[in-house]
Amino acid sequence: MIRKLVCAAAMASVFASPAFAAPSATAVLDFSSFGYSLADTDASDGITASFTLASQFHFADACLLNDGDGNCSPSDAVGPMVYSANPAQVLSTGAWLPTINGYATVLPASLTSHIEGTVDNGMRSVNATRSIWVQFHGKGHVDAHVGYSVLASAGGEALPQEALAWVGLVASPNGDYSQHFQTEALVNRPFTGTNSQAGVLSLSFDVDDGSVYRFDARAHTHLMSAVPEPTSWGLMLGGLAALGIAARRRRA
Repeated sequence: MIRKLVCAAAMASVFASPAFAAPSATAVLDFSSFGYSLADTDASDGITASFTLASQFHFADACLLNDGDGNCSPSDAVGPMVYSANPAQVLSTGAWLPTINGYATVLPASLTSHIEGTVDNGMRSVNATRSIWVQFHGKGHVDAHVGYSVLASAGGEALPQEALAWVGLVASPNGDYSQHFQTEALVNRPFTGTNSQAGVLSLSFDVDDGSVYRFDARAHTHLMSAVPEPTSWGLMLGGLAALGIAARRRRA
C-alpha cells in the first residue's frame, strides 16, 4: 500500500505545475488487499453457493475539457478515454493544460485518479474504474473488502473551489443502478491544508440462486468551480451510469 502511495505521489509531482500550488485530489483503491468470501446459506437446496464470472472490463478517463457535468464523452476527454476487457492490461491516460492537469491509471493491483489545478466553471473529473458481471448459483452471503486512500489539498489557492477525492464499491442487481447499494469514502479540500483518509471499504449482502450483479470499483477525483452541498458526491453515480452506457455501446 505504501509503495503505491509513493508511486502516486511521484506521478503527481511529474504533472504538478512549478508556477503555483493548486488545489488537488488523489484517490487510490489497493487491490493487493482485496478479499472476498461466499458462504452457502441454504444447505437444503442441494446447491453449493458459487458464482460465474460473466464479463469484466475497465476504463480510465481524464475529463478536463467537458461541458460541466463531470462525465466524459469522446468530445470531452483530453487524451483517450481508454477501455479494455483484458484484466491484465494496464490502462493509463492523462493530460496537461495551462490551468489543470490529471491522470488515471488502472493496474491489476490498483486504481489511481489524480487531478490538480483550477477551473472557472463547471466540473472537471478523472476516473479509474474496474467492472465485473457475476452470476450466482445457490443462496449465499457475500463479503468483500478492499483498501483505499483519499487525499484533497487546498494548495496555495484560497479559492471557493471544490477538490474532491472519492472511492467506492457499487453493487447493482442486474446492472440496474436504481437498485444499487454501495460503500464509499471521500474527502473534500479544506480552506487551507490537507484532508486525507485511509482504510478499508466493505460490502456484505445476501444473494439468491440465479441472481446477476454488476460490481464497480472506482477511484474518482474532481475539481468544481463552486463548493456545492455536501451531497454532491452523489454525482459519482451519474458517472458510473455513463460508463455503463459506454460499455454497452462498445459491446453492441
